[in-house]
This record gives sequence, structure tokens and C-alpha cells, in this order.
Amino acid sequence: MHTLAGAFALDAVNDVERAEFARHLEQCESCAQEVAELRATAARLGAAMAEEPPPEFKDRVLAAMHATRQLPPRTRPGAHERSRRSARAP
Repeated sequence: MHTLAGAFALDAVNDVERAEFARHLEQCESCAQEVAELRATAARLGAAMAEEPPPEFKDRVLAAMHATRQLPPRTRPGAHERSRRSARAP
């Protein structure tokens, strides 16, 4: 059970593991402290990596979006020819 502390702290466990480990935390002070510390560390790392985009970023993305040609959907080889033949059939 103790080996799940890191995964639990990062919400990387399934529902069964989450429920079992949550019950374990009620009785294991060591794991509860480790989870609290891991969550605090993950939050600090996330905040350290957070970066505000430059003010002109949204305008650049929107301009690129409008200037970029959309590609046609991918199809299987010969699918276009088959669909043209079936469209001509009475």
C-alpha cells in the first residue's frame, strides 16, 4: 500500500486504488504526511513552470489559423475513385 503514495498524490490511480489508499491514509500517518508533501511539491513545480504567454500570442495564433489552409480528410487509396463511380451510377 505504501508504494502508492506518489501515484495517489498525483491522482494517477484508478478508482479502486484511490478508495483503498484513502482508507489506508486514515490509519497511516506516515503515508498521509508523504502525500501532503508530494502534493505540495507538485504544486510548487507546476507554479514554477507556469508562464504567462506574451500579450500578442493570441493574435499570432488567430492570424496563423486564418492563414493556414485546411487539408482535406484522409481517405483510403482508391476511395475517391469508387465514390465518383457510385455517384455516376443510375
